[in-house]
Amino acid sequence: TTFDLSLHPKADKKTAKAAKLIGQLAARTGKHDDDAFAGKLASGEFIQHSSARVRVIGTASSELFAAAAPLPEIALLDDPVTASGRVELRYWLKEQAVSMTLHRFGTPASSFHKLADRLKQPQTQQ
Repeated sequence: TTFDLSLHPKADKKTAKAAKLIGQLAARTGKHDDDAFAGKLASGEFIQHSSARVRVIGTASSELFAAAAPLPEIALLDDPVTASGRVELRYWLKEQAVSMTLHRFGTPASSFHKLADRLKQPQTQQ
């Protein structure tokens, strides 16, 4: 997955050092104060693949919540950070379910069964 990293210009030295290390993995990095970040958030700049999940380390300002409020595709998260992967990753993993129906309007269709059989066979690498 890709992510963007934004650091507040007045962040302390420890946070800046950690951000520098993490920033090597980020698609984009930048320094934004609350007003600048709120403007980018409100413009939808951080929305990728129809959603944006913004993880704030610390407490999000009221400007950030106001900027994100009109955009339901933005999740602004400022809960305390935990060491539990189950707690932290629940916001970031997207689940997808795939199913196949082998009938059309309740009538079994042989073409659907043939397709299902083809899909169940292991794919060979070329």
